[in-house]
Amino acid sequence: MDFGTTYNWCDRLCERCPQASSCAVVRRIEQRAWVHRANGRDPDSPEAFAMDLDEETARALRMAQDVAREEGIDLAEVPEPPSSLDARRARNAVHALVRASVALREPAHARGLADLHHDFDAAVVLVGMKVARVTHCLPEFFDFDAAPNLLVLERAFADARARLDALAAGCEDAAPVVAAFDELASLLAPLLARVRPEHRAHLAECIARGEAPSPFVRTV
Repeated sequence: MDFGTTYNWCDRLCERCPQASSCAVVRRIEQRAWVHRANGRDPDSPEAFAMDLDEETARALRMAQDVAREEGIDLAEVPEPPSSLDARRARNAVHALVRASVALREPAHARGLADLHHDFDAAVVLVGMKVARVTHCLPEFFDFDAAPNLLVLERAFADARARLDALAAGCEDAAPVVAAFDELASLLAPLLARVRPEHRAHLAECIARGEAPSPFVRTV
């Protein structure tokens, strides 16, 4: 079982991640921020975000095309991967949760809960990425790919739940988010139940060595 590179389990809390100094994504973000500042732009502005999104999407496409060319793969002939009904339901539930969280942003900020909502959003983004990953894993790749992603998903889900409970305690507008979260939880329970004791034992070893994903080893 392999957790892979740092950015495979990123939850966007780079300032709290003990692996940030060795992360290629952090270096890329810093490079893009330097470019924006050099051109008189605020790196956190909507304009900069749109430019970065366009650049990174084009870069990812070029990388995929390069790999396909090296492997002799004709991308025009690659079939769409099969998608089960359960996978579609889980992804739809993630989309519903994200929409509900976006709608909660303004009420949460108005009640002084901006930082808490930011952290909740970060956990939800990680949950969404891992749901997409594990629902595409083939059964024969479970130990190698799905199991480590499920462990990170489980932790991200627990982090998101704790933050959502705090949000709900201070903001009555959180009820739709709680409902969307509970719906996703019910859909993910059968997936998380597939994590076996040996997977958790491996995770414990990684935590002891300080090599586990950031959600498990950061102290802040």
